[in-house]
Amino acid sequence: MRVVKVGGSLFDLPDLATRLQTWLETNNDQRNLLLAGGGKFVDCVREAQTVHQFDDVAAHWISIETMSSTSRLLHALLPDSMLTDNLETAISGDWPVVVWQPLAWLAGREDLPQGWGFTSDSIAACLAVETQAAELVLLKSCDSDDAGDDFVDQGFEQIASAVPSCKFVNFREWSV
Repeated sequence: MRVVKVGGSLFDLPDLATRLQTWLETNNDQRNLLLAGGGKFVDCVREAQTVHQFDDVAAHWISIETMSSTSRLLHALLPDSMLTDNLETAISGDWPVVVWQPLAWLAGREDLPQGWGFTSDSIAACLAVETQAAELVLLKSCDSDDAGDDFVDQGFEQIASAVPSCKFVNFREWSV
């Protein structure tokens, strides 16, 4: 099993569906469990928080709910994939590509942080640990050298250290 986080910032790529399909065909040696990031959708939550001054826990859960929408968008781009919010189904199914919605799973996890320090990058790392994935891949909009401190969230490195293999792909520059 490979967990693949598709960065929400990639949703503005006109050829994202073609790129993803090609990447998945090139990387078909394992089942791929995809998680969609929030991107500009979650940026709207950040703006609303600035305007309305609600706390980080509320912003976290609104952002997680937003990831349900980006998961549906990702599934629409990959119509041959399976969309599910059930982790057992995602793990045990026969589908080579699964798009996973994290809300139900996260709602039952009191042990995980709730705030801007725990974003889709760390959620993907937790998913990789939980499923005992052999690899975690984060498809991003830039290289780590170009991103500075915002490349991954605060908790990512500690969680991802338990995954056997972790790599980042600048998907805007990626080609076969």
